[in-house]
Amino acid sequence: MQEIRDLPLQRAKSGPSPVRWGTERWLKALWLVVFLALPLGCGQVRLVSPYDEQIDAGTSEAHTEIAQFVARMAIVAGSDKGTYASNADFYAGVTAKVSTLKLRAAARDKNAISVKLFEELLTSIGTLQELHKSGEAGGLSTALGGPHCRASTSRRVLRGQCCSLRKVSRCSSSRRASMQLSTS
Repeated sequence: MQEIRDLPLQRAKSGPSPVRWGTERWLKALWLVVFLALPLGCGQVRLVSPYDEQIDAGTSEAHTEIAQFVARMAIVAGSDKGTYASNADFYAGVTAKVSTLKLRAAARDKNAISVKLFEELLTSIGTLQELHKSGEAGGLSTALGGPHCRASTSRRVLRGQCCSLRKVSRCSSSRRASMQLSTS
């Protein structure tokens, strides 16, 4: 019986107290976290790809071409200049330009959002092309059902997609600038 009562005293004499042992463990864990977090916290964390000036400029250029084309088609609708056959080169050129921008975006890490937006833009250009073909001699405005119907919707969709691409590009630009400022 005497041995059971003396057991806590023997433990206390044989090593560090449970309170001290818990504090030492806590301090060791704290130092480990500090030494691991310090190098990791000072490194750059990228959520999106770095800014690409060529993608930004190319997107702006493609948007300008598309906006000018749609506006020009509204003006020349019903004439020979408004037919699909007279404007097939536009679709080939703008599709090639956007495909090249998509390829450039796909080659960079963490750029899935831009790639998806370029795919959506290519789909919209293809839809516009099909509508233009279906307008036959009347051109694009006839296929869209008049200047105030789906033409303005198509313009908004194309403009929105180009603007979304520009925002993603600017977002990565501002992240890069803030990262450079924080590491300076």
